[in-house]
Amino acid sequence: MVSRAPGMVLRREWVWRWALTQAAPVFSVADAADALGRSPQVIRVALGGLVRAGALRPEGLAFHVVNRHVGRIAWATFHRPAWIGALALRLPPAEIEGLMVPTATFTGASAVRLRLGHTPADASEVWVYATPATWAAIEHRFAEYRWPVTRRHLINLRGLVPDPWLPLDPLPWAQVWVDLWQSPAWWTVPYMQTVERQCTR
Repeated sequence: MVSRAPGMVLRREWVWRWALTQAAPVFSVADAADALGRSPQVIRVALGGLVRAGALRPEGLAFHVVNRHVGRIAWATFHRPAWIGALALRLPPAEIEGLMVPTATFTGASAVRLRLGHTPADASEVWVYATPATWAAIEHRFAEYRWPVTRRHLINLRGLVPDPWLPLDPLPWAQVWVDLWQSPAWWTVPYMQTVERQCTR
């Protein structure tokens, strides 16, 4: 059993994300080690979880991607979001998106709407990746729109801390899918289905 602080993104997840977002169906251990700055032994150990899940198959000094969907499920089940904050705002999601500071990166439902130009359902929250400095700017930007008393059931803006290896421009669709998995909202399923189609292209 791996112990970790709540919301801590383990380094094995960096390896899993890299493996599951490669365009080629086969990648070498050396390529992963070079890309992530880790030893080949560390890469092999980290990928063992995806092999046991049935997402990867080892082939000598390489790995074959057998089932990306299964890999994303294993990753999403293991993942614990690194939250930086949450706000209850007197604004609908579209207006929050329009007023968002430029250094934030949208994920979840907002990533789908802004990148694809359509939505499969009405989402009630906006999720963004933000560094501490960016989240401070967000709190300042939306200060006048906050409810006077924090009401948890009205939270509609959530921030996540990006890990050091997370590509933000653009955010991988696989990461958006894993982030959506973390939401219990009813509208999550149609968004995940939409993102799934993007992951297979």
